[in-house]
Amino acid sequence: MQRPLMRQAFTIVAHRSDGYLAGEGEPFRVSFRGPAASHPSLGDNRDGTYTCEWIAPVSGDYLVSVTLRSVPIWGSPFSVRVIENGASPTSSRLVTPGCMTLVAGELACFGVELCDGAGRVAALEPLELRTALRHTSAHASKDGEGSRVPLELTPSEEGGMATFCLTVAGSYTMHVNLRRKPLPGSPFKAEVIPDTACAAASCIEDVLGVGSRRLVVGEQSAFVLQTLDRHGNACVAGGAHVRASCSAAASRSSSTATPAPARCSVVDRRDGSYLVRVACFQSGAHVLELLLDGDHVRGSPLPLTASAAPLCPEM
Repeated sequence: MQRPLMRQAFTIVAHRSDGYLAGEGEPFRVSFRGPAASHPSLGDNRDGTYTCEWIAPVSGDYLVSVTLRSVPIWGSPFSVRVIENGASPTSSRLVTPGCMTLVAGELACFGVELCDGAGRVAALEPLELRTALRHTSAHASKDGEGSRVPLELTPSEEGGMATFCLTVAGSYTMHVNLRRKPLPGSPFKAEVIPDTACAAASCIEDVLGVGSRRLVVGEQSAFVLQTLDRHGNACVAGGAHVRASCSAAASRSSSTATPAPARCSVVDRRDGSYLVRVACFQSGAHVLELLLDGDHVRGSPLPLTASAAPLCPEM
């Protein structure tokens, strides 16, 4: 077996009919048939031997023919198998499920078996992982689309384990290449789901429906809390511990007990968003606190102003 793109050589020994070495200048011809063209060079050593040098541009099986005056010499034709230097992309393979489900920001892995052109286990060497993001969540950027992802390859019982991390939620097509050639089993699919809701990333949206912070005493107003994970992906499931409270700004600094100036309720919409309803019972400045797992979300505490409803003119 030979290696592609490496100069190979063999020797032709010319004999006369009586068994003695022939002289120089015999018109030998050498030709190759295989997956790619090869152009051998034949040198006369002037001692009855001839050296043929050739280079196989790609791996595969080649048939070598040597003729003398259009007649094949003894042992011709013969076959030569050319294999990759190290792991062969066509002989290696990925060990992955049909579709991987990952959590954004968490390490994920898949197995890989690297073999040479003869099917023997080869040493690990760097692989390239490229991702094509097919869909994305509404609140995540698309900077992962078509990008190269760092891949760490470590030995394992199966051959090798490739570890990587994706932070943008969405549906991916994963391309794994060895020396720019895809491995069998590539591409494969991966679904990245958002991580748990994070208070520092989550934010208040559509305050009071029109972006105003003014409330009417006695009337119920509402706004939406959209939860995001720490990577900025919009959460798509509920279940987070969200708590809302509203108090008069003056009572926050006073130790005197006062009647509750407002009432709050939180409705889990089961899609990563929460409907917060607020009703104030006295006019003046109020402060709305919105906590996720005990921490303030972005925009909290939120100052609000409650005022009495305008009087209707008498007819």
